[in-house]
Amino acid sequence: MTCYPTAISTADCRSVPSRAHLVGQVSGHLPLARTKAAADAYRSVLDRVDTDFRCDVQELIEKLDFEHEKWQSATQNIDWHTQDTLFVSLT
Repeated sequence: MTCYPTAISTADCRSVPSRAHLVGQVSGHLPLARTKAAADAYRSVLDRVDTDFRCDVQELIEKLDFEHEKWQSATQNIDWHTQDTLFVSLT
């Protein structure tokens, strides 16, 4: 699995007819404010995930944690920060 998270502003997406071209095939999106909760949820069930997928889920957890930390830092330190949505493409 290759995970390509891309954070952009929801307002930016409204002006784009199709979001699919942003990161290839968009598989999903998540508010950046919820990335930590999502990472924690995946982390809590990681030991129950089939061993064939555990590495992939761990990679997703790491990327969600990274995006949360980056979003949290930006919202606290940059007054013009407008990125609020994470778009994820899984290939």
